[in-house]
Amino acid sequence: MAVVEILDISLTETVSARLRGRYLRAVPGTLNTAHTMEITGWVLGRECSAVAVELVNNCNVCRRAPVNIHSPDAAAIYPGVTEAAYSGFSLNISLLGLTPEVEFLVQAVLKDQNRVPIGMIRARRRWRDGEDDPNPPLVSVVIPCYGQAHFLHEAIESVLAQSYPHLELVVVDDGSSDNTAAITATYPGVRYIRQKNAGLSGARNTGLRHSLGKYLVFLDADDRLLPNAFEAGLQCFAGHPESAFVYGHSRFVMFDGSPMPARQPIQVEGDYYLALLRGAPIMAPASVMYRREIFEFVGEFDTSLSPAADYALYYRVARQFPIRCHEQTIVEYRRHDANMTRGFERMLKYNLVALRAQWRYAKRSAAGREAYQVGIKFWIHAHGRLVVKAVRASIGAKQWKQAIQGVWALLRFCPSHLPLILGDKPLLRKIREYVKGAVDKTYLKPSRGEVALPVAEQTRQAAFAKIPPQSKVIVVDKGDGDVLGLNNLQEWHFPTPKEGSPERLFVAGSSKGSREITWMKIGCTYDFRLYSGRGRRKLLAAVKVMRTEDAQLAVDVEPVSVADTGGTGTIRWDTGSESGSELYVSTSPRFTGYYPTDSDDAVERLEALRAKGADFLLFPRTAFWWLDHYPKFKAYLEKRYRVTADANSTNDACIIFDLRKAPTKDQSLTEGVKAIGKPT
Repeated sequence: MAVVEILDISLTETVSARLRGRYLRAVPGTLNTAHTMEITGWVLGRECSAVAVELVNNCNVCRRAPVNIHSPDAAAIYPGVTEAAYSGFSLNISLLGLTPEVEFLVQAVLKDQNRVPIGMIRARRRWRDGEDDPNPPLVSVVIPCYGQAHFLHEAIESVLAQSYPHLELVVVDDGSSDNTAAITATYPGVRYIRQKNAGLSGARNTGLRHSLGKYLVFLDADDRLLPNAFEAGLQCFAGHPESAFVYGHSRFVMFDGSPMPARQPIQVEGDYYLALLRGAPIMAPASVMYRREIFEFVGEFDTSLSPAADYALYYRVARQFPIRCHEQTIVEYRRHDANMTRGFERMLKYNLVALRAQWRYAKRSAAGREAYQVGIKFWIHAHGRLVVKAVRASIGAKQWKQAIQGVWALLRFCPSHLPLILGDKPLLRKIREYVKGAVDKTYLKPSRGEVALPVAEQTRQAAFAKIPPQSKVIVVDKGDGDVLGLNNLQEWHFPTPKEGSPERLFVAGSSKGSREITWMKIGCTYDFRLYSGRGRRKLLAAVKVMRTEDAQLAVDVEPVSVADTGGTGTIRWDTGSESGSELYVSTSPRFTGYYPTDSDDAVERLEALRAKGADFLLFPRTAFWWLDHYPKFKAYLEKRYRVTADANSTNDACIIFDLRKAPTKDQSLTEGVKAIGKPT
């Protein structure tokens, strides 16, 4: 908890000829308002009465109070002066947002508007006894404001009311036409920056660049922080110093600040990145406190995703760094018609765009794919019905442009919600069910038109048509270490890498060559494997490399003939220091390649995945060569499992096997693979 210490109070050495007398007293705030200071006293004018008292810091008037409070002391000293009985005053001032040690000039305002100095007061802010930090971290608060001046004073005062005193506050006026500048100017120590309208993300980035704090909080101008917000965040960082950002919970308030019914906050157990993919555990942007250095790694807010730039940033951070929730409620999140989150079409679009950008990472694990699918449904459910409601309201008001925009958003991002526009009357319900059926056929069943679709899309459509939703599908490697992206199915990569990430094509071309590597991270291990021809049919050589700071280790091997059982080579090393070194070596009979070593290995890997619950096996066209390269594996599949989609029925796009049960009689792959030619 912050406390205020009064260092010195001094009256002017001589009473001005324009004053009869004056008196000053300063009192620190209570524990509930420990960042404040109350200044009381009395002042009497001589020829011209005193009407007000001002508090000045660095030539700026911070507070002004009328002279009208009953003052028995002044009345006793000047019994013959009528106005002495009500010559008292009282000012309250918050020291947050100012320098840790601050000095105020107290001056009287006479009726003729002349100012007369009364005295000086010096005070300082510090942490409570026993918790002093000689270098307490600075928390920077950025408030972007565009047309929200009527809420801005509440946001600023919620920052100045924090129990943690070491902060700076930056208001970024994003081209507003209201009185944002005038309101900001009434708060001493608050920095004001004006720019041309660049959107919410652009304003946040401007505040980021113009702030200095070790920690950052981005507070929307229509929201409010609770007094414990910074203290809760910093305590969480102290307990979990590995975190890139920490966050708390929010509560909703109405337009006038009155509370809304409480909602149960989302409790995260386990992987925070997966929790973010599944939904929205973070409600208000201001509930997040960031380490400044994290922006050096992941970049600023994405201005192209402004309505969902906060979640796009959360994804980027949580995917690479630990984050933490301290479970305390620290923000009041205002709901009103002008709120940016009421642009439901934009929120639907950009939240789905931000989430879909994570597919390349989520698809690498079953848990990631499951979380991604849940997240897609979450955002569609969260905003789809709201878009429907807005479209129906626009149609009722004959606002056709807005209605068309909403319908287009539904058509692009959640076509299944289109029938809801028709309402729920009996006749309309039948029409809605008919439209819904037509939409489902269009989006879930393969096209039979004459236009040729890409092979990957044909494969996806075949999978949707032949495989029940939510089934677990083994997808045989397509030649690039990637997966297909079967949105309503759980997709497993085959063969599964024994460790690390799937093997990716680094370079292809002539039989000899070299390539500069600029992306190797210190501390990561990289496996390089050299194959002959195309398709990784035969492993020729392999090397494992780990790069550390300053150290180097390299191996050159001489070519050998097929008959040789050994060969020569040269190894070079450099530790980058003078401390000496030790070099160890281990051997194994064969380097563990990415593909199965033979058919038996392929069968063993397949059955291991089937034992874990795999339902189907899918060969894309680019993996048909497996059936020639592993003939015993082909015979094994031919004998045990049923073909649900062969090459002919899928226009040579894929072959699908049902692994859920073995066939009742011998089946042949002849029809399934007769269209397969030589490997390409």
